[in-house]
Amino acid sequence: MLSCPTLLLAQKILHGHTYAFRTGLLAASKQSTPFFLHTNQFGLMPTQPGIAYLSAGISKDYDSLLTLKRKLKPFNYGYGINVHANMGKTNQILLPEAYLKLRFKHLEFYGGRRKEIQGLTDSTLSSGAYVWSGNALPVPKLQISTPNWVGWGPYKRLSYKAGLSHGWFGTQGIIENYYLHQKWLYLKISDKKQKLQLMGGINHQTQWGGYSEELKKVGGPFPPTLNGYLAPNPLYSYQFILLPFLQKLIGIDPTKVPGFDGGLAIGNQLGSIDLSAIINQNWQFYHQKPFDFARSLVNFNNIEDGIYGIAWKSKQPKTILQHVVGEFIYTKSQGLYRFGKYRMSNSGEYDDYFSHGQYQSWTYKNRIMGTPFILTDDTRRVVNNRVKAFYIAIDGQYNSLNFMIKALHSSNYGRYSSPVDVASSSFLLAVQYPLPYQLNLSLQISQDIGGLFKNATGFHISFTKSLIL
Repeated sequence: MLSCPTLLLAQKILHGHTYAFRTGLLAASKQSTPFFLHTNQFGLMPTQPGIAYLSAGISKDYDSLLTLKRKLKPFNYGYGINVHANMGKTNQILLPEAYLKLRFKHLEFYGGRRKEIQGLTDSTLSSGAYVWSGNALPVPKLQISTPNWVGWGPYKRLSYKAGLSHGWFGTQGIIENYYLHQKWLYLKISDKKQKLQLMGGINHQTQWGGYSEELKKVGGPFPPTLNGYLAPNPLYSYQFILLPFLQKLIGIDPTKVPGFDGGLAIGNQLGSIDLSAIINQNWQFYHQKPFDFARSLVNFNNIEDGIYGIAWKSKQPKTILQHVVGEFIYTKSQGLYRFGKYRMSNSGEYDDYFSHGQYQSWTYKNRIMGTPFILTDDTRRVVNNRVKAFYIAIDGQYNSLNFMIKALHSSNYGRYSSPVDVASSSFLLAVQYPLPYQLNLSLQISQDIGGLFKNATGFHISFTKSLIL
C-alpha cells in the first residue's frame, strides 16, 4: 500500500530564485500505466504503475532583458537543477534538468540537461512534436541558439530562429559512447499588426560516432564499423554531418568512414520540415513532414506522412473553453505506398522511421524521443512505426477549477518487416484546483481501451508548490 509523501516547504536560502516542489502518486488497475499518464513527461513517469514520487528544483532565469530605455541588455545568465525520485515498483533517482545558460544579446548558450521540445507545433497541448517531443529524459548537450524570434529590418516583419547543438547519448544497446547532433532554422513572415504569421523551416538530427564490439564482428562489402568504430575520425565525419549533402559533392575517404555509411549518410539521420500559420493571434495551423531518407523528401515519396494540427486559443480570459487542439498523425506510407498504391522508390528501401541498422532506434533511456506513437520493445527495437491516429485536447476553466480533456484513437500497423493491425483508444480527464498556502492539487484519471495497450484505468494525484524568493 503506497502513501503520498508529505510535501516539503521551501526555505529562503537564495534570493531571486524559483523553488519548485512536487509530490504525487501514480497507480493503475493493470501492470501498465495508461498512455496519457506516462507519455511526454520527459521520462519521469514509469510505464509500470504503483509509485510515489518527489521532485524538487531551483532555478534562476534571466533578469529583465530590457533596460529602462527599452534597450536589450547585452549579457545575462541563468541556471536550474531538478531532482526527481520514484519509489515503489520502480525505484529511480533522475536528474531531468541541470544546466547553466548564458545570453549575449539574441544568442543563448547552454550546457547540461534541459527540458525542451522542437518544431513548429502547439507547445502545450500537442500529442508530441515529431522529432523531439519531450517523451524522453533530456540528453546532456552543449547548445547555441536564438531561443526567441529575431527580427530583421525596421519593422521586424521577417524574423528567424536557429540553433546548433552537440550531445552525448552515452552507452545504449550495442553502441558505446555515441553522440547527438542537432541543428534547425525557421523563418517567419508577419504583417504589420501580426494578424497573419507564416512560418516554415527544417530541423536535422543525427546519432553518430561510438564503438561497438558486436558490430566489429560484422564484415562484408559494406562493414558497419572500422575496427569497431563508427566514426574513427570524428572531426572528419562531422563535416558530413554538419553539411549532409557535402558527401555527394566531394566524396568520402573509405579509410576514414565505414562502408555502411559511405554509400548513404554518416550515422542515423532524420528530421522534419515544419510549416505553420497563425491567424488573428489565436488560430494556428501546422504540419510536420518527417524525413528519414533525404531523397524521399526531395522526391515527395512520403508526401502523405506527417502530423497535421489545428489549435485555437480564446482571447477572453474568463471563458470556459480556453484552448483546443486537434491533430491527425499519419506515418503509414513511409514512401513505399502513396495514396494506397505501391510505388517503387529508393531502390526498394523505405523510411523506416526512428529505426536503424546500427543505432537500433531513436531512444534515450528506453523512451522514444519523438512522437510517442512510435513504439519500441525492451531491446530498443522499433515494433510500431506505421500509425494512423486522431487526437483532440481541450483545456478550460470553471471558476477556480482548471480542467483538461484528451482523447485519442489510433490504428497501428507495426512495421513493414513485421506487420500488425491493432486499434486502440485512450482518454484522459485532468483537473487542477488551488489550495491554501499556495499549493495546487492535480488529479488525472486515464483509461486505455483496445489491443495495443492493456485495457487499464489509472490515476495520478499530485501536489505542487512554487515560490519565487
